[in-house]
Amino acid sequence: MTMHMLLGFLTVIGLWTVGIAQALSTGGSWILAAVACIVGALTIYIGMNQAAMLPGEHHWLVQLSHLLLGILCIGVSHMAAARHRRAAVG
Repeated sequence: MTMHMLLGFLTVIGLWTVGIAQALSTGGSWILAAVACIVGALTIYIGMNQAAMLPGEHHWLVQLSHLLLGILCIGVSHMAAARHRRAAVG
């Protein structure tokens, strides 16, 4: 397992943890929790299978989608964590 894969798995596990906390907390968003689960699963699926997807000159589209999903993982995690903090304070 490469460092990239390890960091990717840790990022998705963190996303899923925040998503589960969002679903279980009072005032949490089930939609945000579902988005966290779906984005995490897509990121892992594309990351693990991207070598076989769309081989040839258009493979960069798969790489770009994986990159964007990784960024989306971080963004959704921050959104869910911020929502959780606001609910805890107010």
